[in-house]
Amino acid sequence: MTNYTIYRVSDSTRLGVMFKNIVGFSFKDEYSGFTVPKYATLAMSHTIGPTTLTLDSEYIFGRFGGYEKQSADIWFLRGGIEHRLTRHICLRAGLVYPVVAETSASGNLKEDIPWPGTGASLGLGLVLERFNIDLALYGDPGRSYVAQTLILGATGTLIYKF
Repeated sequence: MTNYTIYRVSDSTRLGVMFKNIVGFSFKDEYSGFTVPKYATLAMSHTIGPTTLTLDSEYIFGRFGGYEKQSADIWFLRGGIEHRLTRHICLRAGLVYPVVAETSASGNLKEDIPWPGTGASLGLGLVLERFNIDLALYGDPGRSYVAQTLILGATGTLIYKF
């Protein structure tokens, strides 16, 4: 279950908080022994003219898995910037820094994150009357960790406004 709230501090500043899986249960009996880690996120955004700056801190913790439970203790700091070039086009960039990244199964994951030890992204957004189109290129932290070298990923999102 995900719970969140966003508070508008001013016309240009917002604060948000999100909790996920804090209360864990399942309506299906076959999954009653399965648990997922808990998430807590605190976020802030501030807009200055055509530019929006974001900063958030996410903490992932607790036990997860089926019959053999594992534990996680992961803390990320993330920052981003979006600059609106025109009414319809915006550029985006972001960084993810793992402050702590440990699991009982794998130990200290942060020690094995390939250079530069952070995740970065660059994106382009197109805002139309009925559609939003977003494209991004990013350093994939999960695949980079497994391959022990920098792996790039790409993603796209299409949103239709009803």
